[in-house]
Amino acid sequence: MNREQTALRRMFAGFIYVLLATFVWSIVPVGIKYLLGRGMEPFAIAFTRFVLASAFLWLVSRARGKVQPITRGALPLLLLGGLGMGGNYSLYSVGLQYTTASATNIIVQDEVIALVILSHFILGERIGWVKIAGMLASLAGIAIVFWNGQSMAALLGSKHLLGNIIIFFAGLSWPLYGLAQKLLSKKDISNTNGLMYIFAIAAVVAAVPAFFRLGSQGLHVEPAPAVFVWLFIVGVISTGVGYVLLARAFDRLTASTVGVVTCMLPIFTLIMANVFLSEPLTTSIAIGAAFVVAGIILIGREEAMR
Repeated sequence: MNREQTALRRMFAGFIYVLLATFVWSIVPVGIKYLLGRGMEPFAIAFTRFVLASAFLWLVSRARGKVQPITRGALPLLLLGGLGMGGNYSLYSVGLQYTTASATNIIVQDEVIALVILSHFILGERIGWVKIAGMLASLAGIAIVFWNGQSMAALLGSKHLLGNIIIFFAGLSWPLYGLAQKLLSKKDISNTNGLMYIFAIAAVVAAVPAFFRLGSQGLHVEPAPAVFVWLFIVGVISTGVGYVLLARAFDRLTASTVGVVTCMLPIFTLIMANVFLSEPLTTSIAIGAAFVVAGIILIGREEAMR
């Protein structure tokens, strides 16, 4: 097999990995919706998700014989990543109590815009006109999903408005992780080990509100077998396996290409929400998703050109 064929095979494998990662991520809102419906607290869901994901990544690292200790230089970045990830997943679980799964993974794409802006001011990354157009298109899509064809009075009185606002702020906390991951890539720590520690720190972040909510409201989870199945899917498959797949994709594709392919997440989520939760595909949701996807593609295109 010549060098060109090997490169094509690696590229094809990279696309498969990132598509699989995006697909398993799209299952998350369905699983969280089910767990919320069974009485599980959102912070408890986030905490359990982090513990399972961190344990899975530890097992993967241990099987490879590549468990790395935390270095002094990496610790601040791991803490920053854990704080961002903990805030993102916790707020995501809280917001899903009040809004739809379809809207959730469209609105949370504001994390891409926030990461671009944060990377510009902290890392000095360039923002050109194509990126600006992409960010404006994504913001327009998010605004359309917020509006959802309602009058102003209906919008302000909508039960989904609070959930959409919480999800929006969940997206704003994720760039802390994204920035930490970018800086960690320059240090001698593998993606799997970095994420293992970040998820462990995020579990501590989520444990604090989970403990207080549990103390004030008690445990009311229905101990059905499906609860444990969905916890496994959300924690191990969608989070642990999803990020391992993403790391493999980064080994084979450019970061900008991976970012563009992951913009399929809103599309996959719309399908999942319709199939498993019977959520209708409204015109506003469809148009908003199209704007967000187009915006992320523009952002990724400028990264690739640069």
